[in-house]
Amino acid sequence: MESGNLSDEQAAALVLATAPGDVVAVGVDAQGRTVTFTLGSEPAGVTLSGFQIAQTAPLFVDASGKFTANAGGAVFLQSVANVLKLDRVQAKGSVGLVAPDSIRSASTSPTQINTTGDLSLVAGSGSLGAADAPLVYEIGGTLISANAARDAYLTVPHGDLAFDRVVVGGIASLEAGEGGILPKGDGVAIRAQNIRLSARDNIGAQDLPLNVLVEHGGSLTGTSASGAAWVRGSGESLQLGSFSASTGMTISAAPDLALGTNSGAQITSGASLDVQAASLRMGAGSGMSAQGPVRIATTKGDMILGKVQSGLGDGKAVELTSLGMIAGDGDGQTNVVADQPGARTFISAGTGIGTASSPLEIKLPWLQASTVHGSVYVHDLADLYLQALSVTDGAAGVSSDGALRFETVSASGNVKLRAGESLTGRTVISGADTTLIAGADMTLDTVDAGGNVSLDLGGTLTMKSLGGSTASLSAAKDLNIGNAKVKYGLDLAASNMDVKLSQLPGFPPLQMNVTGYKGGVSGKVALNVDAPAGIDFGQLRAKQIDLITTADGVSIASGYVPGRLSMLTPSVNLLMNNQDTTPQPVNVQLYQPSYAFKLLQNGRSSFTDAYVLYFGNGFTPGVSNYTAPHTDVQLSVLGISVIDDSTRKAQYQPPLVPPFAPGAASIAWSVPSYPLAPGPGGAVNLGGAAPDVPQ
Repeated sequence: MESGNLSDEQAAALVLATAPGDVVAVGVDAQGRTVTFTLGSEPAGVTLSGFQIAQTAPLFVDASGKFTANAGGAVFLQSVANVLKLDRVQAKGSVGLVAPDSIRSASTSPTQINTTGDLSLVAGSGSLGAADAPLVYEIGGTLISANAARDAYLTVPHGDLAFDRVVVGGIASLEAGEGGILPKGDGVAIRAQNIRLSARDNIGAQDLPLNVLVEHGGSLTGTSASGAAWVRGSGESLQLGSFSASTGMTISAAPDLALGTNSGAQITSGASLDVQAASLRMGAGSGMSAQGPVRIATTKGDMILGKVQSGLGDGKAVELTSLGMIAGDGDGQTNVVADQPGARTFISAGTGIGTASSPLEIKLPWLQASTVHGSVYVHDLADLYLQALSVTDGAAGVSSDGALRFETVSASGNVKLRAGESLTGRTVISGADTTLIAGADMTLDTVDAGGNVSLDLGGTLTMKSLGGSTASLSAAKDLNIGNAKVKYGLDLAASNMDVKLSQLPGFPPLQMNVTGYKGGVSGKVALNVDAPAGIDFGQLRAKQIDLITTADGVSIASGYVPGRLSMLTPSVNLLMNNQDTTPQPVNVQLYQPSYAFKLLQNGRSSFTDAYVLYFGNGFTPGVSNYTAPHTDVQLSVLGISVIDDSTRKAQYQPPLVPPFAPGAASIAWSVPSYPLAPGPGGAVNLGGAAPDVPQ
C-alpha cells in the first residue's frame, strides 16, 4: 500500500466498502500500541499504518422482474441487472443493496425494505426510488448510507428517518410521515443538487443540526408539520426554497457560506426563527416569518431582505445584525414587519441601513437602529417610536407615514426626519444639515446641527433648544422656541411665534425673515434677539410684533405690520402703531398701516419711508424721497411732526444710507437735499422717489 499499489483482494474490499464506517484508519502510537481513528483526525503521536475494511460478501442476483427476499439474519445483495426492482426485502439484521444503475420500487408492496438492523443503498449510475414511487422502508437501526448518481426518493412511514449519509448527484428527497429526519453523525449528512425534506416531527436536533451541502444551482426545501428544524449549511453557498417548521427553526452556516432564498420562497416558523450566515440575499417576493421572534445575523457580508415578519407582541420581535449592509432587495415588499402591540425591533449594521433612494421599508411600532459606518435610511408605514438611532459615519433619514416619536437621533452627516402626523422627540444631533417635517404638531427638546436646520410642519412647533449655522422654521400654527442659537440667519414662518434667539459671536449681522405660514402675514410675534452685530430683516410681516434685541443696528427691507410693531434696542424704543396714532411714551413713533415700509435703525438714527409721527430729543429720523404725494392715510395728529422745532429742522442733515443687504432692496435710498416740510396733519410729505406698493 505504501508503494501506491493495491492487491486484488484490497481492491475488492474497497469496492464493497460503501457505507460510512466501512473504512477505519489504523495506526501505531508512541508506545507501540495499535489504535484506530477517523481519517483526517489523526491523534498526536500516531503513525498511520493502514486501513481496516469491513468485509461483506454480497449475494449476486439477476432479476429481470420484481425481487423479493426474506432472511432470518443480514441481507447483502448486489444486482447483476442494471435495475433492481424491489417487491419486498425482509431481514433481521443489516441490509445492503447495490445495483449498477438504479434500485426502484416495484409498487407491489407498501413497504419495500423491512429489517431490525441497519440499511445501506447504492445506485451506481441511476437513482434510488422515483418521485412517483419512492423506496419505502422500516428499519430498527440506521440508514448508514444512500448513494446514487442521480436521485434518491426515500420514505419512512412510521418513526424517525435516522441516517448517517445521503449522497446523490440530483434530488435527495427524504420523508418521515410519522417521525423526524435525524442525522446520526457529524459532518455533511446530505449532499445533493437539490434537497427536499418532509417530516411530521423534528428535522435535525439542537445539539446535532442536519448538515447539508447543496451543489451550485440547487436549493433546499422542507417542512416539519408539528416539530422544529435545525439545519446547517456547508460549502460556499446555500439556496433555500420554501421551508416551514411548526415549533421553531434554526438555520446556521459555515463561516464563509452565502445564504440565499429563491424568488417567491417562504421560510416560516410557528415559533422562533434564527438565521445565521456569512451573508444573506433574499430573492424577489420571498419572505422569512415567524409567530415568535426572528433573529437574523450575517457575520461577513451584506443582508439583503425581501420580507421579514414576526407575529410576536410585547417583546423583542426582530433582531437584525450584520457586519455588512442591511437593505431591501427592491421588490416592493415591506422589508421588516413586526406590528403587534409592544413588539420591539433592533437593527444593527456595519456599513449602513438602506439608501437615500431606496430606504429600508418597515412596519414597526418600535425601533432601535445603529450602524458603525455608512448611513441609515428607513421608511415606516405606520406610527413609529424610535428608541435610539446612532450613525457615527454617515447620514440618518427616518420617515413615518403616521406619528414619529424618538429619543435620540445622532449622525455625523445629515439628519432628515419626516412624519405624516406629529413629530415628537428629545434630541437631534447632526454634523451637517438637519431637516424635520411633520404633518401635524412638532415637539422637540434639542436640535443641534453643524450645518443648516429646516423645519416644516402642519401644526404647532414647541422646541426648547435649537442650534445651527442657519435655520428655516415654518409652522402652519404656532411656533415657540425657548433658546435658538445660529451663526448667520433665521427664517420664521408661522401663525404666531414666540422665539428667544442669540447669534454666536464673531459673525456678520444676523439675517432674518419673519412671515406667516407659506409667505402670509403672521399674527402675534414675540422676538427676543441677542445679536450684537446687528439684524437685517428681509421680510417682516405680522399683525403685531414685539422685538427686544441687543442689536444697535436693525434694518427692515420689506415690512408690513397692519397692527403694531414695538422695537426695543439698547439705544431706542421705537413704536409703529397702525391702529392708534395717539402719542406714546417712546423715542420714535411711526405710522404705515396699509403699505410695505422700509426701516434702518442705527443707534438713535432712524431712516424710513413710513410716516414719522414723533421723535424725542437726541433722536434723528430721516425719510426717503417720493415722486408722488405720500398721502395714503388721513392723519389727525396736530402738534406731532417729524421735526418739532425750527432749530432742529435747520440743523438736521441725515447721512447717506447704503442698502439694507445685498438683494434686499432694488433701489438704493436717497436723502433729500432740501428742507423737510410737514405734510397734511403734521405728517411728512416729501417728493422724489417711487410710489407706495399696497399689500
